Amino acid sequence: MRKYDVFISYHRKSGAGCARMLQQALARKGYRCFLDVDAVQDGEFQEKILSALRSAPNFLFVLTDGALERISDPNNHIRVELEEAVRLERKIVVAAPRGCRRGFCNAKLP
Repeated sequence: MRKYDVFISYHRKSGAGCARMLQQALARKGYRCFLDVDAVQDGEFQEKILSALRSAPNFLFVLTDGALERISDPNNHIRVELEEAVRLERKIVVAAPRGCRRGFCNAKLP
């Protein structure tokens, strides 16, 4: 049995509020969503996050300002999560809230 229906990936500094709103809206519709601040309190942070990602067939990426600033860094958590979602062939949905400057167009993606 799946533990989560949706894994939510976001940039903590600019996307936490939007990620929380999406999580709450999806929960009202009956979806079990993984949001790291709710599920990971201590310990092996990266492994717990990747385990949750592996258990969810859907990957929701909240694209806000700054989310892709460090995407070229192989240790960047957003990059690691996106690469794993692609490797696992998850359904990937991108949510770009209003007000996002969409500077991601200039990001150097790996």
